[in-house]
Amino acid sequence: MTEPQPADLPAYDPAEEPAQELRVERVFAAPRAAVWRAFTDPDQFARWFGPVGFGVPRESVVVEPRAGGRHAYRMRQDGDDGEGNAVWGSFTEVEDERMLVAELLADGFPGADGPTPTWLRIELHDDPAGTRLVLTQGPYTLFMNEMAARGWRSSFTKLDSVLAAAA
Repeated sequence: MTEPQPADLPAYDPAEEPAQELRVERVFAAPRAAVWRAFTDPDQFARWFGPVGFGVPRESVVVEPRAGGRHAYRMRQDGDDGEGNAVWGSFTEVEDERMLVAELLADGFPGADGPTPTWLRIELHDDPAGTRLVLTQGPYTLFMNEMAARGWRSSFTKLDSVLAAAA
């Protein structure tokens, strides 16, 4: 039996994959107000956001935590002075220290011809160990869902350090 050759295989089309919704839960050893600030204060956000090896320049961060407020940043690889990948949009729902919901556009998705629409929901809950964060985001292809999950988990490792230093 002959193995299929690349020319025999159909072209990859991410639009043909069913949409995936990402869900990540994490408990932070910090009060809810501190975790909230990490997401809503541009200086704090720039200190931790992005997986290990990536970051966001402070000057690229805009966070206006109110319905209709802007949310934007550029993520780039550490040591890269280029533009990086832009993410921008607005908050559609905000409950102070409890919930942020945003509709966003993102550059740089594999297989995309232009900016890709996505949504993000962050919920914060009191937990005996500090604050339980529940993040949902999508829609993603299966590939992007896994990439985003890894990115958030890595970012949250950086956030743990920022929250511990502030305690």
